[in-house]
Amino acid sequence: MINSMTGFGSAELNDGDINISCEIKSVNHKFLDLNLKGYELSPKLDKKVRNTFNKSIKRGSVDIKFKLTNAFTYDYQINIQSLNKFKKKLNENGFHNDISISELKDIPGVLSSKTKSIIKEKMVFDVFKAALDNFLHDKQKEGMKINKIFTAKIKKLQNLHSSIIKLVKISSNTRKEKIKDKILNLVKDIELKRVDEEIAIMAMKYDVAEELERIKFHTDSILQTINKSGPNGKKIDFILQELFRESNTLLVKIDDSEIKSKALSMKVLIEEMREQTQNIE
Repeated sequence: MINSMTGFGSAELNDGDINISCEIKSVNHKFLDLNLKGYELSPKLDKKVRNTFNKSIKRGSVDIKFKLTNAFTYDYQINIQSLNKFKKKLNENGFHNDISISELKDIPGVLSSKTKSIIKEKMVFDVFKAALDNFLHDKQKEGMKINKIFTAKIKKLQNLHSSIIKLVKISSNTRKEKIKDKILNLVKDIELKRVDEEIAIMAMKYDVAEELERIKFHTDSILQTINKSGPNGKKIDFILQELFRESNTLLVKIDDSEIKSKALSMKVLIEEMREQTQNIE
């Protein structure tokens, strides 16, 4: 089954004061463009997230956003020896005011802090995995909608194709008889064999059997492809390009107004599917 390139998935973990959330969203793109935003992951976790994601998705512009609350603890140390030296220098130079906290942090070598993460990387990855599962499910749901649209349009295409085949056969026979009668009325002594040969040559100009056969082949190919798993968007787009080309040739070669109208409807359907293909992974 085909998947949509657009999708959204999110997951969240609350553990006491700790909160971890992950959102994944994607839009159409020719290739895979993956961006990690928000909380900066360690190189190891960043690589693990990207590798896991790349196994599931092949096309689309994707943003993965992490948000962590109360992820760190802080430890502060005051270098008493350096502070006393500083205060001694102040006293020696006539300064006797107490030092405030805001001033203390600006004195080099006196106040230092250490930051420590209290969130395990496994917790972050588990939240990402849950968001990824939701994201993939959403893409599948959108893909099912596209599949229904394609199936309905292909059915209409097949009906038009069958109708055109019948009409072409009738039109061809009618054209041959008209040409034959016209020639015989103009030239009484002409050989019938020669007339048939000329009619056959003229009929070849309007012969669309090859185009109709190729249209059927490409239509069947699309129907098979949209029901296969995997990223088939590029293949479907290629088949539709070929189908569009054949429908164009068909439209040019046909001179019967009723058949031409059906061929034009066929071309419109193909163009609509080509637009929809831009959303298939």
